[in-house]
Amino acid sequence: MIGGGHDSGIKKSNTINRRMFFFAAAKAVVFFGIVGRLFSLQISENKKYLTLSDKNRLREARLPL
Repeated sequence: MIGGGHDSGIKKSNTINRRMFFFAAAKAVVFFGIVGRLFSLQISENKKYLTLSDKNRLREARLPL
């Protein structure tokens, strides 16, 4: 027990730290993907969806005379 137990704890800690880093990186990628898509819908494609909503809301109909 002159050092065998100490190295095992360091390896385990490094493995846990590596997993936490990859998990945090994956969460960041998903988060920024969602934020990017929201930006795209709200800012970039604003006119397209505004027109679609107006067409859906306003309907012209001729009345018989």
